[in-house]
Amino acid sequence: MTMQDREPMHEARRLREQAKTEATRRFGAWLDATMTARGMANVELQDLIGVNNSSIGYWRRGLRIPDDWATIRALADVLDTPATQLAVLIGLFLPEELGGEHPPVDEAGVARTWIRQHPEETLEELHDWIQAHPTEAVAHVMAPIMDSPSARRAMGIREQRGRER
Repeated sequence: MTMQDREPMHEARRLREQAKTEATRRFGAWLDATMTARGMANVELQDLIGVNNSSIGYWRRGLRIPDDWATIRALADVLDTPATQLAVLIGLFLPEELGGEHPPVDEAGVARTWIRQHPEETLEELHDWIQAHPTEAVAHVMAPIMDSPSARRAMGIREQRGRER
């Protein structure tokens, strides 16, 4: 095998590791936000799903992810999130492999990210912009939330069914 043959393999390996690191970080942020919102401690989750407390700590810090389907399923049941969404979040599957299923959304995180990326420099300027453009502000923050079935369920938003004519 020549050096030229190895280059694409090294690049593919690097991209795969980068994707795994990003998925692990994303899962940790989601799990931490979800557990914090519910006031749930690591020990409580440990008792509910039978996983070591230190593993849960690694997950919440975005250093590791669950590595077996039984744990993902138990975690999904306890946190009232479809297991398929967690599988996409962790990177086990692509959304199109599971019929378009998307990972769960951290609603507060979406809002914080949008606020950080907005060009206004102070909270007062941001407040004034939101007051002047409420529809656009809501659309930017709500769009990712509305694309997530788990977020819609958490917010009590029902699916709109198309009417036959």
